[in-house]
Amino acid sequence: MCQSEPVYHESPSLALLQPRMLSRLPKVVDPTARAHIIQLAAGIFESHSALVANIASSSAFQAHTDSSNETQVRRILRDERLFLASVYYPLIQHLFSEMHPSVLYLTIDESSHGSDFNIFSVNLITDATAIPLGWLLYATDEAWAEDARDLLTELAPYLPSNAQIIVLGDRIHTGEPFLERLDILGWHYIFRASDDTLVETRRGWKMLKRLALKPNEGRFLA
Repeated sequence: MCQSEPVYHESPSLALLQPRMLSRLPKVVDPTARAHIIQLAAGIFESHSALVANIASSSAFQAHTDSSNETQVRRILRDERLFLASVYYPLIQHLFSEMHPSVLYLTIDESSHGSDFNIFSVNLITDATAIPLGWLLYATDEAWAEDARDLLTELAPYLPSNAQIIVLGDRIHTGEPFLERLDILGWHYIFRASDDTLVETRRGWKMLKRLALKPNEGRFLA
């Protein structure tokens, strides 16, 4: 295939991502830790999965047994040098500076993992793909709303200040504290609401299903 021997010597996905990520990862990160995060990213990129077993089965991990590869993935995940604020946030900030976006669409989402834990995530929507920008894990019986608001504030400095940011979400986030935080950050938002949601109109409060709406036309209520 006319490719150089080093490409075959290591993982193709690793060979693809390594030079690009090395030039963009913060230099303050330990070189070994940088190698670990690149290897992990290559495994996720190749397997299209965040499951340990699937990442370990990618060509980025080349131990002799599956169990050894899975152990290596878990060691990287437990590496205390790899923090969102020290590695991932600066990386996405660097990428945004190269992209120069004028508008960013972000989604907020919660996913349940049985009785083990839940995940709240903030994602960038691009090319029909959701790319996680930040996330937090919490117990199924744990309060999370305040931490979710704080995550938005933590992410804000790493997003381009001159881009219009539009947050998309479900009605669970339409509480006043959450919307107030978005207003403070200067972000716009669009939330899906049920048809029995009450909205204030010039003629008083009405359910959405009682409003006269025309096909393909929007209605702005201020």
